[in-house]
Amino acid sequence: MRTNWGGNLTFQHAQTVAPDCAEAVADMVRAHERVKAIGTAHSFSAVADSPGVAISTERLDFVGPVQVLGTDEATVRIGAGVTYARLAPELHRQGWALNNLASLTQISVAGATATGTHGSGVRNQTLSAAVTGLEWVDGTGAYRTCLRGDSLFEGCVVHLGALGVVTALTLALRPAVPMRQVVYEGLTFDRLVEEYADILGCGESVSVFLSWWPDQPARVWWKGSEDRRPELDLPIAPGPMHPVPGQSPEPCTEQGDALGPWYERLPHFRADRVPSVGEEMQSEYFVPSALAPDALRALTELDSDIASALFISELRTVAGDSLWLSPAYGGDVAAIHFTWRSEPGLVRPLLPRIEAVLAPFSPRPHWGKLFSMGRAEISAAYQRYEDFRQLRAQLDPLRKFDNAYLSRLFG
Repeated sequence: MRTNWGGNLTFQHAQTVAPDCAEAVADMVRAHERVKAIGTAHSFSAVADSPGVAISTERLDFVGPVQVLGTDEATVRIGAGVTYARLAPELHRQGWALNNLASLTQISVAGATATGTHGSGVRNQTLSAAVTGLEWVDGTGAYRTCLRGDSLFEGCVVHLGALGVVTALTLALRPAVPMRQVVYEGLTFDRLVEEYADILGCGESVSVFLSWWPDQPARVWWKGSEDRRPELDLPIAPGPMHPVPGQSPEPCTEQGDALGPWYERLPHFRADRVPSVGEEMQSEYFVPSALAPDALRALTELDSDIASALFISELRTVAGDSLWLSPAYGGDVAAIHFTWRSEPGLVRPLLPRIEAVLAPFSPRPHWGKLFSMGRAEISAAYQRYEDFRQLRAQLDPLRKFDNAYLSRLFG
């Protein structure tokens, strides 16, 4: 594996190894000066790049039995190489579900939780918040475990690969319920910003897709288990839709109000198809939910420039948590996402301009997507920044997991 999924990044590593157990991971960490875990390579940033050896997690692919803790609570322990596409159907067959899913399920659970990846929903936290236990090999080659409630747990879950190589995770589960999704059309930008809280809060998972062209209305992707869909006073799409205008809806999960398994409704895209467009670039910024309408209005300053470089933009919500490097640390956030055309010369100069417009709204970037913010902006955005730097020094004293990305952001 030499390039990431989107094709915008060529990895530096010359060697990839794929250990099949924690002991073999520890041997690899001790044997090499620079190492880095790599999963399904769906990140658009260089967070998983390394000048040394890439440790693929693909063979750490076990799914343990579900441990039922109560009528509404259970956990499952999995290997770091397991993807949501593999995990979700197994959980569903046993009557259990994850609290949320991202827009695609081909990503590894370990990679998604390490970067604070998320779905949508005013009551739904990041995928990282489902982690109740973490097992990894640190920079000394020592095997470590951490459980929810331990003193360092909240600093270790969203770790960017800076603290070690994760070998296994334990996740919280909830009972599975059937879900449906409905697509609404014709949402004007003015109505979006005026009724932001009502629109984004009208279902268990809600996304708004917009092009940033002033004369093109947005679409609302509503997903929920409720018997009745919301009355939004918007027309329902006449047939299946792809989030990107002009694309075939064939890769998308079933729409049209039909009930189905949660893992076939919460994601936008089917597990056996190429998600989104394929060859693309992505960026995403999180701002406090209360500031989202004003942040969206501010971005209209760049609307035509954004639209010219864009496939589609997506607006979602994420509930707050207490994980140090989570984009939702300390409170609820709105996620403003951009799926860009694969044109770096057009996209990269736009990023600092977008960040400058969003600066008054305390933006945080998605760790696994493209951004230009540096150490000064990141340290100001995260209250536990220095605590994480100290934790990194403790768990990786020789900087075995360092790369250019981490050096730029954390020194």
